[in-house]
Order: sequence, then C-alpha cells, then structure tokens
Amino acid sequence: MSRRKSGWKKLLSGILCLCVLLSLWAGTPVTAQTEQEDLFYSYPSNSCFDSLWVGDIVVFPGQGGMDTGGDLAPGNGYTVLSGNGIEIVDVQVEAGAWYKGLKFTQPGTAEVLVSVADPDTGASAEKAFSFTVSPRPAEVTVTHNFPASITLKIGDNTAELRDYDVSMQNLNYGPAPKRARVPNGGGIEISGTAKRIYRGGWGGASWGFVNDQRTEEEAGMLDLMNFDLGDYACGPGTLTLQPVYQSQKIGGPICTVTVEEPEITTNAPAAVWAGDTLSLETALTNTALTNLKVSEYTENIAENGYYSGSENPVAYQPSVTILEGQDCVAQSDQDYTNTLTTSETLAFQKPGTVKLKVTYTQINTHDYGQEYFDERAYNPETILTIRVQDPSQDLDGDGAIDLGDVMTLARAVVNASTTPTMDFNADGLVDVLDVMTLARVVVDQ
Repeated sequence: MSRRKSGWKKLLSGILCLCVLLSLWAGTPVTAQTEQEDLFYSYPSNSCFDSLWVGDIVVFPGQGGMDTGGDLAPGNGYTVLSGNGIEIVDVQVEAGAWYKGLKFTQPGTAEVLVSVADPDTGASAEKAFSFTVSPRPAEVTVTHNFPASITLKIGDNTAELRDYDVSMQNLNYGPAPKRARVPNGGGIEISGTAKRIYRGGWGGASWGFVNDQRTEEEAGMLDLMNFDLGDYACGPGTLTLQPVYQSQKIGGPICTVTVEEPEITTNAPAAVWAGDTLSLETALTNTALTNLKVSEYTENIAENGYYSGSENPVAYQPSVTILEGQDCVAQSDQDYTNTLTTSETLAFQKPGTVKLKVTYTQINTHDYGQEYFDERAYNPETILTIRVQDPSQDLDGDGAIDLGDVMTLARAVVNASTTPTMDFNADGLVDVLDVMTLARVVVDQ
C-alpha cells in the first residue's frame, strides 16, 4: 500500500511539474492577465455605460498615453463591434493631454473593442465594452447668483466677481472634442467693448468648463464653478457674460459688467487775453486709481517686464502737447511726474486760437511687446480749445468781447470816430467793415 501511495505522489508531482513548465512556456498567463488589468486601471465598470445620453463622450486613455506635444496619444484604439451612431473623435482631456474618444450621436446599443498599450513597457491589452445610449432626458440649464449688472471703475479690483458662482445642469458626459473651452465645450462667453478685466490686459475673454464628472448618481450635474477673473479693470465699456454650451447660448446673459469712462478735468478757460499767463492743471478722474509718481512704475519694471511694486498695476504717463497756435502760447514749468495729474504755466503771447491735447498714456506693466501693447492700450485724451483775445477789442471794458462791444463800435462809426484802435481790419478807416470784422469775432467764439 505504501508503494502505491508513493507511486501516486510521484505521478502527481510529475503532473504539477509539467503544468509549471507549460505555464512558463506559455508566458505565465496569470501575470499577463494582471498586466492587462493594470492597463485598464482607470476604466470604470461596464455598468457605468448602461445609461449614456446622446452626445456623451467616453475616453479610454492608456498608461503613459499622454502626449504633451498636442498629437493624439499612441496606443489607445477602438474597433466598433456592433451598433451605430459612434464617432471616434480627438479629445483634449486637459492642457497638453490628447486622446481618442468615443462620441455617441444617436440612441441604441453598441459594443466596442478597446485596445491600449503602454509605450514604456510595450505591454498591450484589449477589452470589450457595451454601451446603452438614450436621448438627452433634459435640456441644459444654468443657475447662478450673479446680479443683473455690476459697475466698476478703471483700477477696480475684480475680486467682487469671484464672489459669484455659476452652474450648468444636464451636461453631456466627458470632455469636449478639440477643446475643453467654449464654444465646443461649456463656459461663459464674455464679449463687449470694455478693456479686458485682467492684470494690465484688455479685450474680451471666455472662461470655459465642461462636465467630465457625471456618474449614474450625479446624472449630468456640474458643481458650482467659481469665477476666476483677473485683477483690475483696465478700460471703459461693457462686458456681457453669456453661458454657452457646445456653441449654443444657454438662456440669456447672466450679468452685464460696466466699466465707467474716466474723465479728464482741467481749469482751462474758454478765453484769455493776449499777455495773460495761466497755471494749467489737469486730472484723470472717475477712476479707482491712486495718484502716484510715474517713477513708481518706471523704476519697478523688473527685467522680465512686469511691474514688481505693490500698487495697482494700471498707471498712466500724462502729457500736454500744442496742436494749434504754437505762436500764440508758450509752455513752461511742465510737471508730468504724477500718474493722474499735470501742472504747467501757459503764457499767451498774441491773439488767436490755441488747441492743446491732454493725454494719459497707459504704462506697459505686464511684459507685452510694445507694439502689441500700443495697439491695445487704453489712453484717455481730450482736446482743449482756448481763444486768445485782443484786449483792444473789449471796447466797453467789461472783460469780454461780445455784442456790447459790437454796439459800442457801431455807435462810434455813426459818430464818425477816427480812433485808430477801432480799425480792426487795418484799412485806415473806422467804418462798417470794422463792425462786421468785430461781429465775426463775436460769432466765432
């Protein structure tokens, strides 16, 4: 009996050894199965695809499949085994991460063989998935807590806008094809005339988001999105915040942001006398800015081109230039060292018309190429027109040249006056032509 047991033991041992050898010769299928499962490490169970909607996108990335160069990731492929309404699309999952994905365009059932590969190890695997697709059960809707309108001034910090939230419901599963931002995905399209609400920037912009988190429990809900805008309002106008999903507007605008127009104020009079001097002052008002020295910015632009100081990064270099009447006025004591004010002395030398241009030129504080910056910067300006009057034309001595002086001259002509200072057309006579000359001066004022 013991010999029989010993024989059976030898036979069983031999069979086990043969199995081990066969297993080794076959490439250890247990280990291969483990590798296959590892390649599908992030894939959900098949039950997650039993309640897809038309328009849903499913992505099966492989290990190491991300391609930061913008090309499709290698090693992940699809073979449609059954079903219709399946498109293989290029999908950007996140910045620099592109994959192939499945987009379901009509209701029904389908089966797809998904193949993945690890380019680092050469391991590959295949797995069949089943999909059940239904029509979208509800339209996309938007909820938010934005007020209907918000008013800002140049230099206002936009932190207020980050206090509001917006949410889209009933979005499709998966990231959007091509881009994860509007118009292909979902987001807030921002358009209008205001300079961009961004640190030192300008123009409209869009903040995008898509729902790649829908599960059976979440049923297409998207968590509230916190609006993340820039730092400061940089130019006047309006911006409209419009929810958009897959190139379609969802409802109406949720908010209109108005950035108020600054105003340049001055103490320039409409008229002065030849021989007068004026201490001209200008100021850029109706902003949220602090009046600082221009040197605060010129001395704190770092080598990388960014303003490195602690003050608001919207700033201006003011100037006053003579456009017309250079022979009528002289500038002196110009002080353009402040960001929001100027001062200087104007000496009016002869009668005529003087036109001055007051400009507040935005300082490049954000490392933009100067030509690019100059094309887009907001530079408020105004034109000042000052009449330089001839004191001899104030015939009635009331400090103004007006109808009273015309009447005074007319009476002098009637009385045959020959006062040389009344010969305004310099023809050697005091007559009706001088009345007409003075009258034109009054009318043209």
